Amino acid sequence: MKPKIFKPKRAIPIISGCIIILLICFGIIYFITKRFSNNLVENFEVSVVRGDITSSFNTNGTVKYIQQYNAGFDVISKITNIYSNIGDKVFKGQRLAKIDTIDLEIHVKNAEANLSTAKDQITILHQHYYNSDQNNTVYKNKEAAELRLNQANQALVNATLIAPFDGIVIAVNNKVGDTIIATGSNYSTDADSKLKSIITIADASSEQIELQLNEDDISNLSLNKFANITFSSIAEKIYTGKITKIDSYPTQTTNSIYYIAKVSIDNLDEKVKAGKNANVNIILNSKKNTLYLPISAVKTEGSERFVQLKKDQKISKVIVKTGLVSDQQIEIIDGLSEGDTVVSNFLSNFTSTSNPFGTPSN
Repeated sequence: MKPKIFKPKRAIPIISGCIIILLICFGIIYFITKRFSNNLVENFEVSVVRGDITSSFNTNGTVKYIQQYNAGFDVISKITNIYSNIGDKVFKGQRLAKIDTIDLEIHVKNAEANLSTAKDQITILHQHYYNSDQNNTVYKNKEAAELRLNQANQALVNATLIAPFDGIVIAVNNKVGDTIIATGSNYSTDADSKLKSIITIADASSEQIELQLNEDDISNLSLNKFANITFSSIAEKIYTGKITKIDSYPTQTTNSIYYIAKVSIDNLDEKVKAGKNANVNIILNSKKNTLYLPISAVKTEGSERFVQLKKDQKISKVIVKTGLVSDQQIEIIDGLSEGDTVVSNFLSNFTSTSNPFGTPSN
């Protein structure tokens, strides 16, 4: 008697279902691929137009103070008064801080006494006869006493730090009661000088934008180039400025090498604060009343640039001479006339922001 062979009853429906699913998947893939390939490149017609074209360079920078005063004392002493806090507005001539003046006042009194003694010696000299050497000595003593008194008085004046211009306090590095070292005061944007100062004030009207650019970018720029400036935190306002400084030598850090350029802000207001990030669009060049096409309409083959000119329902290759290149347009200097129709194309399923002709020309 032969053994019975077990045959699953559901095997055929399962296999059939898998085949149907695979066919559906292949159909969907084919449909999507076919549609994608058909729509990948789409041709369209554009006309050569006359108008204005602008070449610009877009970058980011940081607002910084250009004029900065780091206030410090010339002697070792103890701070008795600090008159301002970070963020305070100060005016030219306003007191910023003061140190203990007891010793300085004693020096002034001693210097006054020494000068009085020197004057008395001159009086005695006039009443009695002395030789020329004695005359010279007495008058030199008086001159020296006057100098020491002037120095003592100046040291007393310097015991109070005074704002040299209208500005805003951006750093206070000490408190009342601190014993400070002699650092003096200086005009500098150096971070180390700022840290060593008692108080640092900045001229808010001197705010400029600092750009850090690579060698290729810096080569396209020159002084006084016009710039449009925007801030993400300041809506619906465009500031204007120009390039005021371009470093001749690069700044090198552990991770990068860059050149510093600075851009002024002409219509500065209180909304612009140091430390804010700015978008800076620098105008490299512009042409008025010139012919141009979209960048995508001009093709490159070797050293030549050409377009596909459509005329009388026929398309022909025409060599063109190009000029200024902006982000979206390219100037046509020769080869086409205003109103000519050119066949262009683009990748319909992709959005490209790259410029096939490189950085906009200047």
